[in-house]
Amino acid sequence: MRRIHVVVAGVVLAGLVTGVALATPPSGATSTLLSAGAFTSNAHANQSANAVAQIVRVDFAQGGSTGWHSHPGAEIVTVQSGAVTFERVRDRECHINTYTAGQGFVAYPQDTFNVTNASATDPAEMVVVLFDIPSGGPARIDRADPGIC
Repeated sequence: MRRIHVVVAGVVLAGLVTGVALATPPSGATSTLLSAGAFTSNAHANQSANAVAQIVRVDFAQGGSTGWHSHPGAEIVTVQSGAVTFERVRDRECHINTYTAGQGFVAYPQDTFNVTNASATDPAEMVVVLFDIPSGGPARIDRADPGIC
């Protein structure tokens, strides 16, 4: 049995080394990480044909906020610097969470929400990927304060 394990391990290792040797390095192309965030729950987003996806950076002044709003599709957010408080209303229930640099969260079309800078003295920044925006339609839908958070 041990001999079989050694042979299998050797074949796997050879495949890994060969795969690396056959890879092609980039040429004339660079990528820049804008933001990254760890998620505490699963995230799902749909993108329809002919709909638009956007990537947006949101900068918050001290005490700044987005105002209550929603989006036509899902929104995946990573906090790049500072901390933000995410107030979300869905099915007449309010959920409030604060996220710091290196964390992420998702808002869905059925959510009405407000994001505020959690600090009265320091700025904050987040990078947002918006999905399923109707071509030629608005990416943001302003909403009234639900009054329950």
